[in-house]
Amino acid sequence: MERRLHIAFVLDSFRIGGTEINAVRTAEQLCAEGVRLTVFYLSDDGALRDRYEALDIEMHHAPIRNFYSPATFRQGFRLAAMIRKAGIDIAHTHDMYTNVFALPYLRLASDCMVLASRRWGKSVFPASLNFLNRFALRFAHRVLGNSNAVSDLLADVDHVPAEKIVTLPNFVDDDVFASAGEVMKDWPGVTIPADAIVAGVVARLEPVKNHKLVIRAIADTPDTVHLVVVGDGSERPKLESLVRKLGLDNRIHFLGEVPAGSKIQRHFDVCVLSSHDEGFPNSIVEAMAMGKPVIATAVGGVVDAVEDGETGVLVEPGNHSAMSDAIRSLCENAELRNKMGMAGLSIAQERYSRAAVISALMNIYRQMSAESRG
Repeated sequence: MERRLHIAFVLDSFRIGGTEINAVRTAEQLCAEGVRLTVFYLSDDGALRDRYEALDIEMHHAPIRNFYSPATFRQGFRLAAMIRKAGIDIAHTHDMYTNVFALPYLRLASDCMVLASRRWGKSVFPASLNFLNRFALRFAHRVLGNSNAVSDLLADVDHVPAEKIVTLPNFVDDDVFASAGEVMKDWPGVTIPADAIVAGVVARLEPVKNHKLVIRAIADTPDTVHLVVVGDGSERPKLESLVRKLGLDNRIHFLGEVPAGSKIQRHFDVCVLSSHDEGFPNSIVEAMAMGKPVIATAVGGVVDAVEDGETGVLVEPGNHSAMSDAIRSLCENAELRNKMGMAGLSIAQERYSRAAVISALMNIYRQMSAESRG
């Protein structure tokens, strides 16, 4: 019989975000595959905690205030000691903060294999954190990039040797594919005309997502085009003020955060992302899996997912006229929307299904475990 793997996830928090949602989906699938999973986390807040607790797995809190205090050093050695005592095969860090905090201790004070992650683009974190992350990645046996673009950053910016880099995209739950082609117009808390063409953006309301671009672009489209903004964040007051200034209150609607797994893209005719920078956005892949065409800025891992002219339209970052032209052209052409949506669905089924991605991840774990035993 094949030996049962014991994997440790090291997480920053349980808050809702692309990295966090991908981690909990992966955890659920690994447990279904028979993997023994233990979770270590830095912050205990967040809506996703219940999903981990439902797995009935061991969970350990390792709170830190910063990276430099004596208490942080003690937590690092405590983490390594617990992983060593538990006989964990592979410790998998999922984000910038757990890379920086955990990787040196895991490599120096435990005997497990260490898999780090990079799931962000070039401009998300300050230079000081990027420097610390580059240093910490030296302690990993492998580093996972979630798109070709991110793996290129690992090689070119983080100077990770090519033999250590593995590329594995985020995946889409099977029930998302089951909703492909559905068109839902039962909007929670907002009023949108039944005959409206709805563009939607699902992203944190933070500067890097550049919602201002798509908001201004909507001003140059026909009145029948409405925009739904899903997510929350520090930019919301500024964005709502911009909408009022442009006189678009009746065409642009803020929904705030919606529960993970709500498949909100079913409501959209077109899915939009206007970011300055990206790693590999879940919202784009989920939109494709629901048969929706995508309009997005050509940044980071977006260019790995969206085939320009086939599954959607890629525009230059910050190009207001190109964004408005793309939204107008798709919103006016239902046949093109359907053609691009079906092409995106086909690609998502091939590349981003749960079965394909989890199988590849299990192979990475098995290879690392075999190297350790060797």
